[in-house]
Amino acid sequence: MVGMGLLVRVFERDSVVKLLFILLLCSLLVLADAFVLYLAARLFGIFLVLAVEAGFSLIASFVVIDAMRHLIGRIRASVREGSYPLRLFRTAVGCLVGGILLVLPGFASSALGIVVSLPGIRYLAGRLMTGRSGVELSKVYEVLKLREFETVPGPCAGPGDPAQTGDPTYNEPDIPEADHG
Repeated sequence: MVGMGLLVRVFERDSVVKLLFILLLCSLLVLADAFVLYLAARLFGIFLVLAVEAGFSLIASFVVIDAMRHLIGRIRASVREGSYPLRLFRTAVGCLVGGILLVLPGFASSALGIVVSLPGIRYLAGRLMTGRSGVELSKVYEVLKLREFETVPGPCAGPGDPAQTGDPTYNEPDIPEADHG
């Protein structure tokens, strides 16, 4: 379901201009990739070029998955400590952008993906992508905070409730039944 905030942003002039420039950049990247693939295929053969590109994308996807797993773990630890991980959020966005560029077919997007995936550049790319969206990132933080401290459903279940933790020494209290006589 599309959120109301997204629909409102569609009708803002700055959002439309930003979206069109991002699409323009993507189309230029696709054209550059097509040109490089064409030249490489003429030199080395189409099957070798496609095999190298597919293999590189597969390896890059595993590297990005590992980096994202590490970043998500750090974000969750920061949320558990109660600190707002803005820098980690932006780094994760930059890592995701670099991963998308690495997985896209083509040498130009892969080269740009490698550059964006470098540790120092990741944060800058994430900051560029998130811009001034501190409100949206704070909403993500609040949702993560709620999920992190979510408990197992049950009556009066809390994080240390022995009935919910599976403590074998815990005995259920005897509650007398009401006499409806």
